Amino acid sequence: MPKHNVNGININYQIDGDLSGTPIMLSNSLASNLTMWDLQIEHLLSRGFGVIRYDSRGHGKSDAPTGPYTIEMLADDASELLSALGVESVHFGGLSKGGMVAQMMGVRHPAKVKSLIIADSAAFMPAKDTWEQRIAAVTAGGMEAVVDATIERWITSEGRERLPEQVELIHQMILNTPVQGFVACSEAIKSMDMRPTNPTITAPTLVVCGEQDTGTTPQQAKEIADAVYEQMLDVSYSPGGTVAPATVKLASKVASLTPDLDSRVYFVSGGSEAVETAIKMAKKYQYNLGERGRWKVISRQNSYHGATHLCMSLGFNHVNRPNDYGPLVPGNIRISNPGLTYRTLPGDWDMQYAYDLEKAIIDEGPDSVAAFIGEPISAASGIHIPHPEYWPTIREICDKYGIVMICDEVINGFGRTGKMFAVENWCIKPDIMTVAKALTSGYLPIGAAIASSKVGKVMEGTGPQTFKHLLTFGGSPPSCAAGLKNLEIMERENLVQNSADNGKYLYEKLQELSDHRIVADVRGGMGLIAAVEFAKDKKTFEKFGGKFEGRVGTLMEEHSLLGRGLDEIMSFSPPLTITKEEIDFVVDQTKKVITQLEKEF
Repeated sequence: MPKHNVNGININYQIDGDLSGTPIMLSNSLASNLTMWDLQIEHLLSRGFGVIRYDSRGHGKSDAPTGPYTIEMLADDASELLSALGVESVHFGGLSKGGMVAQMMGVRHPAKVKSLIIADSAAFMPAKDTWEQRIAAVTAGGMEAVVDATIERWITSEGRERLPEQVELIHQMILNTPVQGFVACSEAIKSMDMRPTNPTITAPTLVVCGEQDTGTTPQQAKEIADAVYEQMLDVSYSPGGTVAPATVKLASKVASLTPDLDSRVYFVSGGSEAVETAIKMAKKYQYNLGERGRWKVISRQNSYHGATHLCMSLGFNHVNRPNDYGPLVPGNIRISNPGLTYRTLPGDWDMQYAYDLEKAIIDEGPDSVAAFIGEPISAASGIHIPHPEYWPTIREICDKYGIVMICDEVINGFGRTGKMFAVENWCIKPDIMTVAKALTSGYLPIGAAIASSKVGKVMEGTGPQTFKHLLTFGGSPPSCAAGLKNLEIMERENLVQNSADNGKYLYEKLQELSDHRIVADVRGGMGLIAAVEFAKDKKTFEKFGGKFEGRVGTLMEEHSLLGRGLDEIMSFSPPLTITKEEIDFVVDQTKKVITQLEKEF
């Protein structure tokens, strides 16, 4: 194994996999060496990690100079090894003593850690006399004096009986630990107290502890987690129109990903608020241009744009039934949605639906229409991929009549369709886009209305032309921080391309279902969004009706499929991280659902 001279000593290390992707560094426990990670390597490699593992100072094949050592010294060793290897930053994981090194890396070398994994470790060891006894025992009798007691602390009696071969390997690893290294590291652990400095850790941190760990207890692990959590409580903004650094950074990042790099981003709390904000933006834009009679909004039948009264007024569907909530918001005009009549009409009718927009504008009066809104791929209508010229034609019509084109990317956006935004599939630039949950992968509430430079410039400044709009939790720093990290992960793991590649694979695999008696249509081929539609008669597309739809949902649950089975359609929107093997599982389970449905109906 190779070695590097760092801080005046030789550190033994091993590299598994490719470090150019996602590197992770693993730090060993007291009385062990880098082979303690052997069982984890295959799993890490399969997840795309490149692994750096090393023998800590005083352990394995690394030098064991005279001590005492300090935890700071051990962290500096790891940091210098990374520099020697030319690695800027890593995910850093450590067990026990290695977890102590991980904590100090977060404090002392924050730029070199993307995240921390601290397993069965502590920030402070109060029982100093225990460590003095171990030091004395090893000094007098070598590692043989502590090996049995160490194994009893590390492994439960049930584990020792069940895994005798692993226990023997650990036994030999402990015995082979240099006495001088063990003693010097024990001195470092005995004297450490990282409780005052741990609150400065800013890296995302996972703390793991076994409930039966007697050496570093779950309570000690909680102390570490609590210290890191304190840092998250620093919310440096007031919800009254101010912005925090995280909000500004995320706005800049989102704008850089859109078709218009000079876009303006207004953050809200979710998808419904994003659509409401977009509609207000469109009307304010028209007002500022002197078009004060433009207030109507055209949407598409059976679309879903949110749960507020305005949003449900934009498109009727099975969720927002208009008769349940009284009069709708006036000025909302609905045209046909591509895919609603595909059962009886050829695909070219999609273009007729595009021209229906122009007809509606003329019928209502061009001077009265402010905006058009639609999902690039409408999820509520059953994942119908529109004609290639549909959206370019919509763009042309909006430009012809001065209509603000709003694309609702709440479901489509951030990689779902194999592009960062769905509109990129047709090379169009909307005037406003709406986004939401995918920006944080659903971990924290967020949404945004993204105005193009054309729209944004009309509302800049501090005068009456300013877009006046305030939502208490819009741009919340914790949500924005989550969004920034989520986008970083998406780019690092190339998830948009994964959506494109595995989306094609998903669509190809779903084609295997076409031969089933009840499968009337399979749709997809544009990223990780697809659908299978059922019919009683494949030629006439007659619906089953009755209990069929409810039975679809029940069978999906029984076969471990988490998704939607609505209007006799199974929709597929799997995680962007999905693998081909997992797609195979999904399709196999779907076959079982279909087979059972064919037996019952």
